[in-house]
Parts: sequence; C-alpha cells; structure tokens
Amino acid sequence: MYRRQEFREVFDRLSGSMIVYARRKLWGIRELYPYAEDYVQDAFLKLYAHWDEVKHHENLEAWLTGVLKNRIIDEIRRQNISRRVLGVSVDMESFVGKESSYTSGREMSAGDAFEVCDILEKQLTEDEYRLFCMKYLFQRSHARIAEDLGIGQMAAGQRIWRLQKKLRAILQEEWGAK
Repeated sequence: MYRRQEFREVFDRLSGSMIVYARRKLWGIRELYPYAEDYVQDAFLKLYAHWDEVKHHENLEAWLTGVLKNRIIDEIRRQNISRRVLGVSVDMESFVGKESSYTSGREMSAGDAFEVCDILEKQLTEDEYRLFCMKYLFQRSHARIAEDLGIGQMAAGQRIWRLQKKLRAILQEEWGAK
C-alpha cells in the first residue's frame, strides 16, 4: 500500500508537466501529437515497474523526462522509417497517386520476394540469415538486435553493415540488381 501511495504522489506531482513536455516535443507532428498522453502513461508504467530501483533517484523528474524523450524519439524514428522511399521522406497522400510512376526497372512480385528469401537462406550462413530476418523481416532496431545477440550496439551495426554488403553482392549476382 505504501508503494502505491508514494507512486501516486509522484504521479500527481509530475503528470501535468510530463504531458506538457510530450505535447511540446510532438508539436507539429500530426500523426503522433494525439498520442502524447499515451507516451506519458508508458513512461509512468516504466517508472512503476522499476519503482524500487528508481524511487531514490536524485531527480525523478529528470529520469522520467529521459524515458519519455527516448520513447518519443523512437516513435518519430519509427514513423520516419515507415515513410521513407528510396531514402527520401515523402508525403504518403501525394505518393498514392504517383506510386505507379516510381519503378526501379524490374518489378518484384510476392513470388519473387519468396524466391529472394530462398536464395538468401541458401547462400547466407545461419547467423547471417538470422540477422537478416531480425533486421529486414521483423524490422528490429540495432539496439534490439544487439540485445538479442548479446553484443554491443556498435558490433551489431558492424554485422549489419557486413550483411548489407553481402546482400548487395548476392542480389547483383542473382538478379542483376544495383
């Protein structure tokens, strides 16, 4: 009961300023702005889950702000990644009408995609194919991949870079892709 009461006091004291902070960070991002309160709730849930370790932190507001800021940054990155085409951010509403004019020469059907996966599964080692699946099929972040593999983020980045280099070579050889 005492734990809940302490947490409730912190929540009552900081929730308003956290919502204002989240809304300020998301101002102008139409797709994410309505979720500001959800991100604040997620930050408080994380605080509650780690309450025993964090309650004696010298500045709980700074800790909570850091958690919230990181969550917002992750969401903005996720949104930007999902909206990128050929490395350029596009407005999806205007893109829908022009979609057919963007071709890379050879169209790839779903069957071709399965064929590419089969080719990669044969030519990549088991560890490389697992990394390929984590990065491109499951779309995990470098941090999550590093955590799953039990290595540092820099090492995960290097493995992904080497994998991308190998993928380019395989696809150029098999498909004539650039």
